Amino acid sequence: MVKRLILGILSLCLAGFPVLQSLAASPPAQLQGKSVIVTWTEKRVQRPLDEEKVRNVTISVGLDLYVSDQGRIFSRMRRQNEAQKSAKRDLLPGESLTAHAGDMQFEGRSLVIDSKYASGARRIVVAFDDGYSGCTASIIHGKEGGVQKMIMTSMINKKKLEVHSIEVLAPRCSVRQGNVFAP
Repeated sequence: MVKRLILGILSLCLAGFPVLQSLAASPPAQLQGKSVIVTWTEKRVQRPLDEEKVRNVTISVGLDLYVSDQGRIFSRMRRQNEAQKSAKRDLLPGESLTAHAGDMQFEGRSLVIDSKYASGARRIVVAFDDGYSGCTASIIHGKEGGVQKMIMTSMINKKKLEVHSIEVLAPRCSVRQGNVFAP
């Protein structure tokens, strides 16, 4: 079942059918004026394409979202490695989110964020409770059919990476009143 889900996600992501912001359902009114914070840890087996050595790395990842009173979504993707090197990318509504936060759409009480890598894809699903006051998150990565590795660009050092595996640990999600980006 999970394998079919991953293959289905990849077939949509990799077939070149990006989710269009204008076609996606608008954020529910209950989320307006609220922030959604998603964090997780990735344990990866990877190597930069310009190096031979395969390494085990741990990356802390965060996705911060704010839904304005007008229903516009602002986002920030954050990453930090074991060496405490970090990167973040802020995006305004309408900017391309591919490979960083991803293309967003609401499906029922869930926010679905799909990201396509050079080879492979990621799906983040944020499922909200009935009152949109709490949430859970799931993050899955998938490889293209018949391919053993994903190819992506590091947000931290901008190098192309060959990723053999990604294990997602401890996904957390919270909803809070106000703008996570406000000083």
